Order: sequence, then C-alpha cells, then structure tokens
Amino acid sequence: MSDRSAPLISEETVNQDRCEQILECKRQIEFWTKKLKDLEKEQDKRIKLARLRVDAENFWSSLTTEEQRQKEFVLAALESEELPEEFDDFSSNVFPSSIRKDRDVVLARVAREDFESRYRYDRLFVPPKLRADKEVILNVIPKHPAIVESMSCSLRDDTDIFLAVLSNESLPLHVLQHFSERIRSDHELMLKFCAHPDGVYSMNFVDQSLRNDKEFMQEAISLHRLRVLSIVSSTTCIDTMLDAPHILRHASQRLKDDFDVVLAAVKKCGSNLKYASYDLRRNRTIVVAATRQDASSFRYCLPGSTKEQLVNDPSFVREYLAQRTPNELLRFSKQSFDELTANRSELLKMLECGLDWVYVPQNWQNDKEFLAEVVYVRPSLYLEISEAFQEDYDIARRLIDVGDLTDDVILEATEKCPRLLSDRDAMLTIAKAWWTDVLNETLAYSPIEIRGDKEIMLEAVKNDPKMYKIVADELLDDRDIVFAAIESSPTILHMVDREFQLNHPDIVVTAIRNTGKNDLEDLYDDIAFDLWSNFDVVLAWISRGGEWHDGINPAFSFNEEIILAVAGENWDDFWKEASREMRSNKEFMLKAVSIESRLIDDAVGDLRHDYDLALLAFSKCHLPLGYYFNDSSKFRCVVDDERGQEARYVADFEFLVSFTKKVRERIAEFDTFRDVVVSDLSDSNSKSAISALNQGHETREVLCNTISQFLGLPDREEVSILRSASANLLLWGL
Repeated sequence: MSDRSAPLISEETVNQDRCEQILECKRQIEFWTKKLKDLEKEQDKRIKLARLRVDAENFWSSLTTEEQRQKEFVLAALESEELPEEFDDFSSNVFPSSIRKDRDVVLARVAREDFESRYRYDRLFVPPKLRADKEVILNVIPKHPAIVESMSCSLRDDTDIFLAVLSNESLPLHVLQHFSERIRSDHELMLKFCAHPDGVYSMNFVDQSLRNDKEFMQEAISLHRLRVLSIVSSTTCIDTMLDAPHILRHASQRLKDDFDVVLAAVKKCGSNLKYASYDLRRNRTIVVAATRQDASSFRYCLPGSTKEQLVNDPSFVREYLAQRTPNELLRFSKQSFDELTANRSELLKMLECGLDWVYVPQNWQNDKEFLAEVVYVRPSLYLEISEAFQEDYDIARRLIDVGDLTDDVILEATEKCPRLLSDRDAMLTIAKAWWTDVLNETLAYSPIEIRGDKEIMLEAVKNDPKMYKIVADELLDDRDIVFAAIESSPTILHMVDREFQLNHPDIVVTAIRNTGKNDLEDLYDDIAFDLWSNFDVVLAWISRGGEWHDGINPAFSFNEEIILAVAGENWDDFWKEASREMRSNKEFMLKAVSIESRLIDDAVGDLRHDYDLALLAFSKCHLPLGYYFNDSSKFRCVVDDERGQEARYVADFEFLVSFTKKVRERIAEFDTFRDVVVSDLSDSNSKSAISALNQGHETREVLCNTISQFLGLPDREEVSILRSASANLLLWGL
C-alpha cells in the first residue's frame, strides 16, 4: 500500500536534476580552472619579480611592455644591483608619468646605493607634487643635498630639514639662502651652521643682527673648522695647507674693528687680516698672530712703523722663514736678507726651504765643503752649481748618499762624474733605490765587475726586472737572481733557460701565480713543455684561471685536487674536465659545490636532487635555483639523463617543492623547540616540570643540546644554513 501511495517521480524531473548537477559540475570546473590559471599566473608573476630583484639588467627585456609599465615590476627592478638601460634616464618618456611621479618609486630610487652617482646632476628628480613631502626630502638630502633648491616653501622653515642638510659632509654653495628668515636668525641653528666646514661660504645669508653680535661671531669663529688640503711643491717646506674661508669677511663693519673678534679670527685663519679695519691691520699683536698662523698673510699688513719694525726684527724674520719661501723676504727687507745669507747655517736653512741659487753670495758658491752640504740637504741644486764642482767626485759621491733623488739628478751626476759607475757602494745605493728609469742608463754602462756582483744585481732586478738581461753570464742561472726577477715580473720567464726551468719548477709556479688571468695565454709559450706533467705547475696554472689545454698530462683529469681547482676558477669547464664518475660521487660534489654553488647543475642523475647537496648550494647563493626553473640559458649542451629537458624540468620543480617544504619544516622544528623547551628551561618562574632541570647557564646549554640531538633537531650551524637556503628560495617565489 505504501508503494502505491508514494508519488511517482516523472522522467522530466529526473532529467532536470541531472541537468542541474551537470551545470553545477561545469561551474565548478570553470571555477577551479580559473582558480588554477590565476594561481599559475600569480606564481609566474612571483618568479618574474624574483628574477628582477636578482638580475634586472638582463631579465627586464623579457617582460612585456605592459609589465614594464607596472609599478610592482619597476619596484622589483630597483632592488637589483644592476639596472637596465631604460633606467638610466628616468625622467624620459620610457615610463609613464604615474610611475615617474609615484612616491614609492621615488623612495626606492633614493634608497639605491648608486643613487648619488647616478642622479648627482638631476636637480629636478623629485616630482613637484612630492617636493612638499617631508619624508621624501629627508631621504633625498643625505645623498643629494642640492634638492633644497627645489623643495617647497613649506619645508624651508622646517628645522629637521635644515639639520639634515648640515649632516652632509659637503654643502651646496649658498645653501642658506634657501631657508626661511626664522632659521637664518636662529642663534643656535646658525652656530651649528658655522661649525660646518662649508658653512662660512654662505655666511653672508646669516641674519645681519647675528653678524653684528660680538658674542655670536666669537662663538662662530671658535666653532668653525678648516679643511686640510694637500699641496704639491718642490720649493717649499710645507706639505699641507689649510683651506682659508674668510669668516671675518661676513662680520659687520663694527666687529671688523673689534680687537677681540679680529684676534680670534686671525688666530683661526691668518688671511682674515685682509678684512680687518685699517687700524687693526697696523696693530703689531694682530699682525704677528696672523703671520704665525699663515705667514702669507703678512702681505695684508699695511705700511707703517709696525711693518718696518717687524721686517727688521731677526726673531720675527726667522719665524716667518720657517713657513715661507726665503725669496719673499727680499720684498720686505734687503737688510735682514743680507744678514741671514752671511751666516752659513742660516743660509743652509734658507736653501733647504727653497731659496733660489741665484741669491746665494758668490763666496759660498765657490766653497766646496759648503756645496757638499748643499747637495745633501737639497739635491736638486746639484744641477745649478758650476760644472767644475759637478765633476768633483767628493760632491757627486755625497749626493748619492741622499735617500730621495730625482732621475735627472742621478743621470746628471753619473754623466758628469763617470767614476761613480765603478764605485761599488755608489752603484749598490742606486740599485737599492726606486730609480727604475735610470738603472738601464747606469748599470748598463758600468764595468763587468759591477754587473757580476750578485748583491748589486739582486737589488737591481728587484726594482727593475728588465735588468736581468744585463747581468753577467755567470749570474744568469743564479736561483736568487732569477727568482727575484720572476717575482717582480713573470714575463721575464721567456729569458730563462728551459733546462733551468726543469730543474727549478717552483720558479715557474711563482711566475704563474704572479701573472694576471688575462695574461696567462702569453705566458704559456714561455713554459718548458715537459713541465705540463709537473703536478705543482699544472695546479698553479689551473688555480690561476688557466684553461685546460692539450699539453697537460691526461692523468691529471683524474686528480681531485686539480679538478677542484677547475671548479674554483673555470667552473664553466667543470662538466667537461670532471669525469662522470667524479660528478656521480656525492662527497666530491659536496667539495665542488662548496667552492662554486652553481656546479650542482653538473651533478649526474639524481644527485642533483640530493638534499644535502642542494642545501649546500642554495644556502650559498640564489643563482643555482635558476637551473631548476627551465632557464634554457643555464642548460649545458648535454642533458645528463634520458628524460629530456621537459621531464627534467618537471622532476626539478617537484624536487624544489618537496625540498622547500623540508627546509621550512626543519626550521619550524628548531623554532618550536627554542620557543617551548628552551624558554621553559630558562624561565625560573615557569611552572613547567622541565624548568626544574635549570641548574645554571652551562648545564642548561648542555641539556638543551642533548635533548636537541636526541630529537634529531638541527643544531645552530645547520639552522643558519637552512635560513640562508630558505631566504634564497623565497627570492624565486618558493
């Protein structure tokens, strides 16, 4: 009865339900298909962004035009060490206006290490809409302080901006004019400004009220720092000088006549005397203080009784001569000059400090003993004394004892006095000195006894290896001479006898080690052929970056030490020189990958998917990961297995996924152990039972390590490697 009473389901209803189920399945398929495509697209985007961060210079061109105009890709490229050419002129129309004026893009460009050199002259780099953005300006100022010239008016009264400008080592010229009147009249801020070495160059923009304030000017003078500049001069005793910005120039007229202010200014920088009042430029105390700081400032002393007294004061004259060229004394006092040149010791001091030879009295120019002292204290005067005294052996020999001579003086002395060429001590002195340009002009013309003297020639070849060609025949095969020449210049090897090379292979090893990688090809022909069977020579050659060539004994292709040297210097050739057996050996490949991580691509078969090998490679560098993303530019010309590149790509990607998962799990295990066990063990207030085991730092460390080892957790060293690998995996979107 119940079956008869149940309503019958029509065939139409059944079909309708089936249709709805089919439609629902279709919707689900469409949804998950779209979801999968979105995920693939997102993964592809993450990989591209990772590639850009690693190598934007080469990868940028592979992006589509639409991608190149997207902010996210531009920001990723700006993180790369090297940028593509499109980024050279960012203000051009290569990028849309929305990108060029974007705040994040601007900050990313400023954050680059090469920002200062790349955009040094681009004063309008910050878009107008961002010139009122304090954060942007503060980020730009440390690398490009000239931005203050174009920042908005609202920031010209900002103290933080002003202090940021002062933190720069150098300031733009007249920088102070770009700030508000409030800042330019602020006592404390202006003192900080004056303390900057470049601040004085903009002091004319300091408010007039401060420049007329005695207390302020005295503080400004005391705070101001002078820059030390190097100078090159052969006629002065001074090796360095101080930059002399004239701070007194910007003081008010009232303070230029103030004794205390002017005295402080000339003590800081003597040439400030130029801007003092006329009365103070005749003041003895002021003038002496200025001259002591900088003798050249004496020229600003105005004519009068003070100047006359000073130029005739012997103590002042000696103090003046200690800083200036004695020739200048003639302009001020002929009487003082004559008195000093009449004294032998005073005249020697004046000559040492640059007095011209023409001003030396004739009686001194004909005094042999005096001339011997002259050429010793100032060797260049040898060229100016009379020819008769130049030919004198005693004077010429005295000259050689000087430690610092110019080439022209040495050549003149040996030409005027040929006896020096036969003097062993004189030639040894010349050989020891760094006169490489004159050795060939002196030793080449010396007697055979000199060129056969081992001590002399050993010093000569150390300074100029070309001297090896003029050594006496009995010294050509002297090990010390040859080694000294090769150590200074490996190219001398072509002069060394082949038999000598075979007897002393270490000489050849030294030549190889001292040769640049780009010059090894030229050295190849100079090496005795039989030495390519010598282990040390071949190892030195490969270690220096030399290519494997046919002359090398084939037996060395099975030597692990030499093949590992290939891994270090010519890793691109590793797959050709290392045997398949070596590349199948895990222990050997671990050594190779520790030298060059990219060699994991040369591992044979499944060894490329070995966890330990991959962990070592990926922890050292992000580049090996490129070989697992089907990057055709990275593939060797031969695929090691038979599955082909597509199958290899699939297997590689599957390995990367499982490898990444394992790395992150190992890190999580360590972090959990540290957060739970170690923290409880260290916390004396913890109610956990494990805290009772805390019996001091050393005991706690031993206990933690024991528990960690028992649980099979990574130690600190392994965790460091795991974190490095994880970070590099993240760069590739994993």
